[in-house]
Amino acid sequence: ADRRSDPQRRLVVSFVSSAYHELCDHWLHHVHRHGLQHYLLVAFDAAQAAQLAAQGEEPHFEPMAGLSAAGGSDVFASRDFFTLNAARYRVLVSLLRGGIDVFAVDLDVVLLRDPLPLVGSMPFELLLQSDARNFSSMIESSPYLLRDRLGLAQNTDSEGTPGITYVNGGVFFARGTAAIARLFEDAWALASLDLGKRNEQDCLNLLLHRSAIRWSPLPPALFPNGFVYFR
Repeated sequence: ADRRSDPQRRLVVSFVSSAYHELCDHWLHHVHRHGLQHYLLVAFDAAQAAQLAAQGEEPHFEPMAGLSAAGGSDVFASRDFFTLNAARYRVLVSLLRGGIDVFAVDLDVVLLRDPLPLVGSMPFELLLQSDARNFSSMIESSPYLLRDRLGLAQNTDSEGTPGITYVNGGVFFARGTAAIARLFEDAWALASLDLGKRNEQDCLNLLLHRSAIRWSPLPPALFPNGFVYFR
């Protein structure tokens, strides 16, 4: 990670298993097209790690026991869902505790430029993509996610725009500090205790809104949520 990170110890990180090798190829296409250099792919099975190495990449191999042949995490609360996400959080926490600032993205995120200089210059410990905020109007397309999913009150400003947002656990910039590492540790511990009811994203939102961490949504005009944008 140190070798792959930029001089400020910042790193774009994504995670892959063989079930998503085609999606990974598309992700790498955009990374290479725009000249991103400071990124790390974490491979969860030996076949995917070997494939990436054969393509000239330098993946981190994080072996996992118990991953099925399909190796995917699309089915919420499935065995593979928890196996993969447990490994994802384990790697993330290790990087954060090692002092690496992480811009984490899922493989279905298309990067059109290097995000590290921008997010690194913003005065927050944690920046996360909104899961529902429209990039042009700034209005939540699903304004009551916090209330309906988590039972949290959602205050609005004088124009009715929600002051807090339900955030996406698949796109975020996290500073490499003990406090941020602990937040993600606690989120996964809570999700593991509440199997099948709240996902890890729910738990992250729940803890985030109770914390004293300096955080903010990523600017929606620069980091639009694809589901909201294309709907």
